Amino acid sequence: KYTFHRLLQFFRKYWLVFAIFIPIGVYLNKITLDFPNMLYSLIGRSNRYCGEWWYVSQYLSMVLALPAIRLGFDFLLLEHRRILPVFVSGMLLATVGALFAQFFPIQRPYTVIFLLGYICSRFSVFQIITNLLHRLPNYVPGIIGVMLIVCCFVVRTFSARNAADAIPDILIAPIFIYAFCNHF
Repeated sequence: KYTFHRLLQFFRKYWLVFAIFIPIGVYLNKITLDFPNMLYSLIGRSNRYCGEWWYVSQYLSMVLALPAIRLGFDFLLLEHRRILPVFVSGMLLATVGALFAQFFPIQRPYTVIFLLGYICSRFSVFQIITNLLHRLPNYVPGIIGVMLIVCCFVVRTFSARNAADAIPDILIAPIFIYAFCNHF
């Protein structure tokens, strides 16, 4: 039900933009229509008519995969009641995904980021870390936060081949978000 509602909500907006701007592009002779590409564009599988729609296929695959991801984690939780094994397995998945994407021409590193975000949200990872840090003396969490942010910048700077390289972001995004939101 959730997935269907999200897809319907997204496609209403997507098709409205499509219906407004594609005819304008055709009228101005900027776009040439052909049936297969138009059909693929209407269902979000192609961005030929608008390059800014590069994310649509990725977003749709994540929305469609979310019920299976939920079921998978529910199954894991029935077997293991502890959060740490699930989080560690998620981090390992992210690392393997990052390494795989680095050696093979995959254009979907955002799926791994999506999975990490889901794990952090579903299992309240940031709240658990915050509770652990608040057991320390008052000045220690601030120092740790600053050190984490500096480490994220260093890792991002030295590991990226170019500015658009998203592979380091997969590994440092959750750490940076946590450190920045909780310490500044």
